[in-house]
Amino acid sequence: MLKLSQKDYDFILATYEHYPVSYDADSSISWRIVGEKFDANRDYVCVIGAFDGFHIGHRDLIAKARQLADEQDMKLVVCLFDPDPAIYFNPTSSNEELLTADERVALIMNAGADSCLCFTFDENLAPLGYKEFLDRLCSMFNLRQLCVGLDFKLGAKGEGSFEKIVSYGNEVGFSVVGIDLLMQQGVNDKKISSTTIREFIINGDIDSANQLLGHFSLLDGKVEHGRGQGTTFGFPTANIMCSRRRVAPASGVYCAWVSNGVRLWPSALHVGLPPTFNDEKSKLNDWLLEAFLLDCDENLYGQNLRVFLSDKIGESQKFDSISALEEALHGYINATKELLGDSSIVL
Repeated sequence: MLKLSQKDYDFILATYEHYPVSYDADSSISWRIVGEKFDANRDYVCVIGAFDGFHIGHRDLIAKARQLADEQDMKLVVCLFDPDPAIYFNPTSSNEELLTADERVALIMNAGADSCLCFTFDENLAPLGYKEFLDRLCSMFNLRQLCVGLDFKLGAKGEGSFEKIVSYGNEVGFSVVGIDLLMQQGVNDKKISSTTIREFIINGDIDSANQLLGHFSLLDGKVEHGRGQGTTFGFPTANIMCSRRRVAPASGVYCAWVSNGVRLWPSALHVGLPPTFNDEKSKLNDWLLEAFLLDCDENLYGQNLRVFLSDKIGESQKFDSISALEEALHGYINATKELLGDSSIVL
């Protein structure tokens, strides 16, 4: 029996949505426009942000901007960056990325934007001051209203505070609306943030992360050949190598939905190098997801899979025997069936 709510199904489907896209550049800066191209005869409400994770605070911001646009018969454009500036300025860091730029764009469009303007964040864009950046936006579309969080900063070294942006908007002809940030329920003065969500995932607290996200925590990677051990237990396995950029949950066993964009499988998932078989001297630049897929008879080698984490169901441990491992694995599979069901579905 399948256990997937319509809301969760719609979220998974939204991550795979494709929209019209056009690319452009000038002498130094490049960008892409996803969705509608800009209409010189229409006015625009604009939202700027990183939107990593696209959590419930981000969704609230987009919803309020959408309402403002509809009330004034304007279009809504959301401006973001690829890569996230935080990643650009920390090129050797890991455990940073909650969503790729394409995933962020897909979810933003699904939330109601008419267009997404995604700038390539590089050595040409990074030193741009907030006035120069806003001037560029004004030259691309008829900016009439800018919606940002009250703690928003823009431009090189974060020089463009909310107050400065309001002042400059008054000078050049657009208004600025500050949106109060959503707070964590029951937590005083603790805003919902990508940083907090990242910490929850790294600590293995997927339930808390998913509550703040308003959707499943998301991972992805390419299927590579593994030991084939899971197949001998009666469950097809997919060994998924994930980029070090993607936020890695704490080692352990999780239940998750796994998809190749065509079909969705309930799965028991081990995060980290399998301790029973791992040569402790081996090192990997990326990190491993070992997924035991229910109701799957497909060859997935070489495919990119997307993983939607639902619950943590066990700790990573080393077993004394294969029979003990097999017994534990069957327990994880049964827990997955209880939480997610035992049937795959076509997207």
